[in-house]
Amino acid sequence: MKILLKINIIAFMLLSIQGVAQDQKYFSFTEVYEEMQKETFTYKTKRFNSFDSTQIAYYEFKTEGSSIANLVFIHGGGANSKLGYLKLAKTLSEKYNVTCYLMDLRGHGESAGIRGDAPSVRSVYEDISILLNIVREKDKPLYLGGHSSGAGTVLNYSVEEGLADADGYLFVSPYMGDDVQTTRKDAVTFFDVDIPKFIANGQSGGLDNLNDYAVFFNYPKEVLRANPSIVTALTVCMANATTPYAADEKFKYISKPFGLFIGENDEIFDAEKVLQFDSLPIYRNAQSVSKIIPNEKHLSILNTIGIELGETITKWHAVKNG
Repeated sequence: MKILLKINIIAFMLLSIQGVAQDQKYFSFTEVYEEMQKETFTYKTKRFNSFDSTQIAYYEFKTEGSSIANLVFIHGGGANSKLGYLKLAKTLSEKYNVTCYLMDLRGHGESAGIRGDAPSVRSVYEDISILLNIVREKDKPLYLGGHSSGAGTVLNYSVEEGLADADGYLFVSPYMGDDVQTTRKDAVTFFDVDIPKFIANGQSGGLDNLNDYAVFFNYPKEVLRANPSIVTALTVCMANATTPYAADEKFKYISKPFGLFIGENDEIFDAEKVLQFDSLPIYRNAQSVSKIIPNEKHLSILNTIGIELGETITKWHAVKNG
């Protein structure tokens, strides 16, 4: 059953950066936290009212002069923009003249809404669409990117009809869904899933149990105390919104340029299997790129990925203006 392929998602989500227990060996929390401590971040916190009046928070990292492009970037599920993503936004704005907007999904971070929930799967994409239209500038490319299940959300967005267009997509350590089998055999999870709720939702055509919590993080108490903004559970609706299905088919229909990046030592995904999506044939844009980042893990990649994203956007800019 299709819905059963969507339930194993929490292992692929960005988790807390601060206060992690020292014996946590599976995720690169320490590397990211230590890097963030070295930095000073300057940005503006902004909000907009979405289609249902829910206030969505986003963070603007402006360039000093005229930017060459704008990027909207989506965090992993359960986390928020301030847990690991500030460094990439700073790198893009200060070193590559790319204005970056980090967005907290509804029910996450500083965005309003029931924690870990959404009124519908489509509502998550409509929030993103509204922000794209807000930050769009005439004659300037606008890109959409995400990390982990945030990248999965972006992939789902790319094939939805009636939403704001992006000029390209950036996928970092992307969660592609279980049906395409990119997960490492030794990947470690620490979550509980209420499988019957997903089954009931699928059997009802997406109606039953939609807003019931069905995915639960097993965070250590010290992590929750240090990071009260963490979402500790997701509903069926939010899980489905951030979980791709048939990612291989969706990639075939991306005609815009995309960048696909994953760490060599990602603890969750098999890097070689993820990069296979780069070669899917139908409408692949010649400017699309893919790369395994040496030595990086699922979270530590956030320390350096701003450079990769910046170089990619700069090349796209050169081609467009060459």
